[in-house]
Amino acid sequence: MKIPWGVLIWRLPKVIYEVNMSCLRIDIKRLYNSITVRIVLGVLFFLAIVDPLYSRFLTLDSMFASYYGINAYQYWLFNFPGGIGFKVYHALFLLLPVLSTGFILFYDQKTSFKIYNIVKQGRAIYLTSKVISVFLVTMVNSIVSFSINILITFSQNSIMTDVYRMFIPIEHSAANFFYEISPVLSAVFFAFLNSLALSVLAALTVIIHMIFRFPNIYVAFFVPSILCLLITYGSDFLLPKRFVLRNFLQPLNSCYEGAAQLKDILLVLSGYFILEILLFTIAYRRNRDII
Repeated sequence: MKIPWGVLIWRLPKVIYEVNMSCLRIDIKRLYNSITVRIVLGVLFFLAIVDPLYSRFLTLDSMFASYYGINAYQYWLFNFPGGIGFKVYHALFLLLPVLSTGFILFYDQKTSFKIYNIVKQGRAIYLTSKVISVFLVTMVNSIVSFSINILITFSQNSIMTDVYRMFIPIEHSAANFFYEISPVLSAVFFAFLNSLALSVLAALTVIIHMIFRFPNIYVAFFVPSILCLLITYGSDFLLPKRFVLRNFLQPLNSCYEGAAQLKDILLVLSGYFILEILLFTIAYRRNRDII
Protein backbone atom coordinates (compact mmCIF):
# COMPACT_ATOMS: atom_id res chain seq x y z
CA MET A 1 0.00 0.00 0.00
CA LYS A 2 1.34 3.40 -0.96
CA ILE A 3 1.91 5.73 2.00
CA PRO A 4 0.77 9.36 1.41
CA TRP A 5 3.55 11.97 1.41
CA GLY A 6 1.93 13.83 4.29
CA VAL A 7 1.95 10.74 6.51
CA LEU A 8 5.54 9.92 5.49
CA ILE A 9 6.79 13.41 6.39
CA TRP A 10 4.87 13.30 9.69
CA ARG A 11 6.43 9.96 10.66
CA LEU A 12 9.95 10.80 9.44
CA PRO A 13 11.24 12.45 12.70
CA LYS A 14 9.97 9.49 14.73
CA VAL A 15 11.64 7.00 12.38
CA ILE A 16 14.93 8.93 12.49
CA TYR A 17 14.73 9.10 16.30
CA GLU A 18 14.07 5.35 16.62
CA VAL A 19 16.89 4.45 14.22
CA ASN A 20 19.29 6.85 15.94
CA MET A 21 18.39 5.53 19.41
CA SER A 22 18.92 1.97 18.16
CA CYS A 23 22.38 2.91 16.86
CA LEU A 24 23.12 4.75 20.09
CA ARG A 25 22.26 1.72 22.24
CA ILE A 26 24.50 -0.50 20.11
CA ASP A 27 27.42 1.96 20.29
CA ILE A 28 27.07 2.42 24.06
CA LYS A 29 27.05 -1.35 24.54
CA ARG A 30 30.15 -1.68 22.34
CA LEU A 31 31.92 1.03 24.34
CA TYR A 32 31.30 -0.73 27.65
CA ASN A 33 32.59 -3.95 26.09
CA SER A 34 35.78 -2.13 25.05
CA ILE A 35 38.88 -2.96 27.11
CA THR A 36 40.14 0.65 26.96
CA VAL A 37 36.86 2.08 28.30
CA ARG A 38 36.98 -0.47 31.12
CA ILE A 39 40.56 0.55 31.87
CA VAL A 40 39.51 4.23 32.10
CA LEU A 41 36.60 3.32 34.36
CA GLY A 42 38.91 1.21 36.53
CA VAL A 43 41.47 4.04 36.81
CA LEU A 44 38.79 6.60 37.74
CA PHE A 45 37.27 4.27 40.35
CA PHE A 46 40.73 3.53 41.75
CA LEU A 47 41.56 7.23 42.11
CA ALA A 48 38.14 8.01 43.56
CA ILE A 49 38.55 5.46 46.35
CA VAL A 50 42.30 5.40 47.02
CA ASP A 51 42.86 9.18 47.02
CA PRO A 52 40.72 9.93 50.12
CA LEU A 53 42.20 6.91 51.92
CA TYR A 54 45.70 8.26 51.23
CA SER A 55 44.67 11.71 52.51
CA ARG A 56 43.30 10.20 55.71
CA PHE A 57 46.56 8.32 56.16
CA LEU A 58 48.48 11.62 55.97
CA THR A 59 46.24 13.27 58.55
CA LEU A 60 46.95 10.48 61.05
CA ASP A 61 50.19 12.36 61.71
CA SER A 62 49.24 14.73 64.55
CA MET A 63 51.79 17.39 63.53
CA PHE A 64 50.56 17.33 59.92
CA ALA A 65 46.94 17.54 61.05
CA SER A 66 47.56 20.36 63.54
CA TYR A 67 49.18 22.54 60.87
CA TYR A 68 47.22 21.69 57.72
CA GLY A 69 43.94 20.69 59.36
CA ILE A 70 41.58 17.85 58.53
CA ASN A 71 38.93 19.42 56.36
CA ALA A 72 37.41 17.44 53.52
CA TYR A 73 37.38 20.39 51.11
CA GLN A 74 41.18 20.60 51.36
CA TYR A 75 41.74 16.95 50.55
CA TRP A 76 39.29 15.95 47.85
CA LEU A 77 40.51 14.71 44.48
CA PHE A 78 40.89 18.00 42.57
CA ASN A 79 41.99 20.19 45.46
CA PHE A 80 44.97 18.44 47.06
CA PRO A 81 48.17 18.65 44.95
CA GLY A 82 49.93 16.31 47.39
CA GLY A 83 47.42 13.53 46.86
CA ILE A 84 47.87 10.46 44.68
CA GLY A 85 44.62 11.13 42.84
CA PHE A 86 45.52 14.70 41.91
CA LYS A 87 48.92 13.74 40.47
CA VAL A 88 47.74 10.69 38.53
CA TYR A 89 44.58 12.36 37.21
CA HIS A 90 46.42 15.39 35.82
CA ALA A 91 49.19 13.20 34.40
CA LEU A 92 46.58 11.16 32.49
CA PHE A 93 44.19 14.03 31.75
CA LEU A 94 44.77 14.08 27.98
CA LEU A 95 45.07 10.29 27.65
CA LEU A 96 41.80 9.36 29.38
CA PRO A 97 39.59 10.97 26.67
CA VAL A 98 41.42 9.11 23.88
CA LEU A 99 41.03 5.77 25.67
CA SER A 100 37.38 6.59 26.39
CA THR A 101 36.57 6.38 22.67
CA GLY A 102 37.15 2.62 22.78
CA PHE A 103 38.67 3.12 19.30
CA ILE A 104 35.33 1.87 17.97
CA LEU A 105 35.54 4.01 14.83
CA PHE A 106 39.11 2.85 14.18
CA TYR A 107 38.03 -0.80 14.42
CA ASP A 108 35.03 -0.10 12.17
CA GLN A 109 37.34 1.39 9.54
CA LYS A 110 39.54 -1.71 9.60
CA THR A 111 36.57 -3.95 8.80
CA SER A 112 33.51 -3.78 6.58
CA PHE A 113 31.43 -2.85 9.64
CA LYS A 114 31.66 0.89 8.93
CA ILE A 115 30.63 0.62 5.28
CA TYR A 116 27.79 -1.76 6.15
CA ASN A 117 26.38 0.52 8.85
CA ILE A 118 26.70 3.73 6.83
CA VAL A 119 24.87 2.13 3.95
CA LYS A 120 22.24 0.71 6.32
CA GLN A 121 21.77 3.65 8.69
CA GLY A 122 22.95 6.64 6.72
CA ARG A 123 26.12 8.65 7.12
CA ALA A 124 24.65 11.31 9.42
CA ILE A 125 23.10 8.85 11.87
CA TYR A 126 26.17 6.60 11.95
CA LEU A 127 28.66 9.41 12.61
CA THR A 128 26.42 11.33 15.02
CA SER A 129 25.78 8.20 17.05
CA LYS A 130 29.53 7.68 17.51
CA VAL A 131 30.07 11.20 18.87
CA ILE A 132 27.03 11.18 21.18
CA SER A 133 27.73 7.69 22.56
CA VAL A 134 31.37 8.51 23.37
CA PHE A 135 30.32 11.79 25.00
CA LEU A 136 27.60 10.15 27.12
CA VAL A 137 29.68 7.15 28.24
CA THR A 138 32.62 9.36 29.23
CA MET A 139 30.30 11.75 31.06
CA VAL A 140 28.54 9.00 33.03
CA ASN A 141 31.79 7.20 33.93
CA SER A 142 33.40 10.43 35.14
CA ILE A 143 30.44 11.74 37.12
CA VAL A 144 29.88 8.41 38.89
CA SER A 145 33.58 8.11 39.79
CA PHE A 146 33.95 11.69 41.01
CA SER A 147 30.69 11.44 42.98
CA ILE A 148 32.05 8.38 44.79
CA ASN A 149 35.17 10.38 45.64
CA ILE A 150 33.09 13.24 47.07
CA LEU A 151 30.95 10.87 49.15
CA ILE A 152 34.02 9.19 50.66
CA THR A 153 36.04 12.36 51.16
CA PHE A 154 33.32 14.50 52.76
CA SER A 155 32.37 11.80 55.25
CA GLN A 156 35.39 12.61 57.46
CA ASN A 157 35.50 14.96 60.44
CA SER A 158 36.30 18.65 59.96
CA ILE A 159 39.18 20.44 61.70
CA MET A 160 40.09 23.82 60.19
CA THR A 161 43.36 25.74 60.53
CA ASP A 162 44.68 28.96 58.99
CA VAL A 163 45.89 26.97 55.97
CA TYR A 164 42.25 26.39 55.01
CA ARG A 165 41.95 30.04 53.94
CA MET A 166 44.21 29.29 50.97
CA PHE A 167 41.49 27.01 49.58
CA ILE A 168 38.61 29.50 49.68
CA PRO A 169 37.69 30.79 46.18
CA ILE A 170 37.95 34.55 45.69
CA GLU A 171 34.85 36.68 45.37
CA HIS A 172 33.18 36.86 41.92
CA SER A 173 34.80 33.62 40.74
CA ALA A 174 32.57 30.83 39.42
CA ALA A 175 33.66 28.55 42.26
CA ASN A 176 32.84 31.13 44.93
CA PHE A 177 29.16 31.22 43.89
CA PHE A 178 28.81 27.52 44.72
CA TYR A 179 31.19 27.62 47.70
CA GLU A 180 29.10 30.30 49.43
CA ILE A 181 26.16 27.90 49.33
CA SER A 182 28.18 24.87 50.42
CA PRO A 183 31.76 23.56 49.99
CA VAL A 184 30.21 20.23 48.96
CA LEU A 185 28.28 21.99 46.18
CA SER A 186 31.54 23.56 45.02
CA ALA A 187 33.08 20.08 44.85
CA VAL A 188 30.07 18.85 42.85
CA PHE A 189 30.49 21.81 40.47
CA PHE A 190 34.14 20.94 39.77
CA ALA A 191 33.29 17.24 39.45
CA PHE A 192 30.72 18.12 36.78
CA LEU A 193 33.11 20.56 35.10
CA ASN A 194 35.92 17.98 34.88
CA SER A 195 33.48 15.32 33.65
CA LEU A 196 32.25 17.69 30.97
CA ALA A 197 35.83 18.55 29.92
CA LEU A 198 36.78 14.87 29.60
CA SER A 199 33.61 14.20 27.58
CA VAL A 200 34.22 17.14 25.24
CA LEU A 201 37.81 16.00 24.61
CA ALA A 202 36.65 12.40 24.07
CA ALA A 203 34.10 13.60 21.50
CA LEU A 204 36.83 15.70 19.86
CA THR A 205 39.03 12.59 19.66
CA VAL A 206 36.40 10.47 17.93
CA ILE A 207 35.83 13.28 15.40
CA ILE A 208 39.59 13.30 14.71
CA HIS A 209 39.30 9.54 14.11
CA MET A 210 36.60 10.32 11.52
CA ILE A 211 38.78 12.80 9.64
CA PHE A 212 42.02 10.79 9.55
CA ARG A 213 42.35 7.13 8.68
CA PHE A 214 45.15 5.94 10.90
CA PRO A 215 47.25 2.94 9.81
CA ASN A 216 47.35 1.31 13.26
CA ILE A 217 45.98 1.72 16.77
CA TYR A 218 49.20 3.25 18.12
CA VAL A 219 48.99 6.15 15.69
CA ALA A 220 45.25 6.41 16.44
CA PHE A 221 46.20 6.79 20.09
CA PHE A 222 49.13 9.19 19.90
CA VAL A 223 48.00 11.60 17.17
CA PRO A 224 44.73 12.68 18.89
CA SER A 225 46.60 12.88 22.21
CA ILE A 226 49.18 15.22 20.68
CA LEU A 227 46.50 17.33 18.95
CA CYS A 228 44.56 17.70 22.21
CA LEU A 229 47.84 18.58 23.92
CA LEU A 230 48.54 21.32 21.36
CA ILE A 231 45.02 22.72 21.68
CA THR A 232 44.93 22.79 25.49
CA TYR A 233 48.51 23.85 26.16
CA GLY A 234 48.65 26.14 23.12
CA SER A 235 45.88 28.20 24.69
CA ASP A 236 48.26 28.90 27.60
CA PHE A 237 50.34 31.11 25.32
CA LEU A 238 47.49 32.68 23.36
CA LEU A 239 44.79 33.36 25.95
CA PRO A 240 44.48 34.87 29.44
CA LYS A 241 44.61 32.27 32.20
CA ARG A 242 40.89 32.47 32.93
CA PHE A 243 40.16 31.22 29.39
CA VAL A 244 42.47 28.19 29.63
CA LEU A 245 40.59 24.90 30.01
CA ARG A 246 43.02 23.19 32.37
CA ASN A 247 43.28 26.32 34.48
CA PHE A 248 39.65 26.63 35.52
CA LEU A 249 39.26 22.87 36.05
CA GLN A 250 41.46 23.11 39.15
CA PRO A 251 39.73 24.58 42.25
CA LEU A 252 42.97 26.06 43.62
CA ASN A 253 43.16 28.42 40.63
CA SER A 254 39.88 29.95 41.81
CA CYS A 255 41.67 31.26 44.89
CA TYR A 256 43.83 33.78 43.03
CA GLU A 257 43.25 37.03 41.15
CA GLY A 258 42.13 36.50 37.58
CA ALA A 259 40.11 33.39 38.44
CA ALA A 260 37.55 32.32 35.85
CA GLN A 261 33.99 33.54 36.17
CA LEU A 262 31.00 31.50 35.04
CA LYS A 263 30.72 33.48 31.79
CA ASP A 264 34.40 32.74 31.02
CA ILE A 265 33.85 29.00 31.48
CA LEU A 266 30.74 29.03 29.29
CA LEU A 267 32.64 30.96 26.60
CA VAL A 268 35.53 28.46 26.55
CA LEU A 269 33.23 25.42 26.46
CA SER A 270 31.18 27.06 23.70
CA GLY A 271 34.41 27.52 21.74
CA TYR A 272 35.18 23.81 22.04
CA PHE A 273 31.66 22.89 20.92
CA ILE A 274 31.93 25.21 17.89
CA LEU A 275 35.32 23.67 17.05
CA GLU A 276 33.80 20.20 17.21
CA ILE A 277 30.87 21.21 14.98
CA LEU A 278 33.31 22.58 12.38
CA LEU A 279 35.49 19.45 12.54
CA PHE A 280 32.41 17.20 12.37
CA THR A 281 31.38 19.00 9.18
CA ILE A 282 34.80 18.19 7.71
CA ALA A 283 34.50 14.59 8.93
CA TYR A 284 31.05 14.28 7.35
CA ARG A 285 32.40 15.40 3.98
CA ARG A 286 35.48 13.18 4.36
CA ASN A 287 33.25 10.10 4.63
CA ARG A 288 30.99 10.90 1.66
CA ASP A 289 32.97 8.63 -0.67
CA ILE A 290 31.71 5.53 1.18
CA ILE A 291 28.18 5.76 -0.22
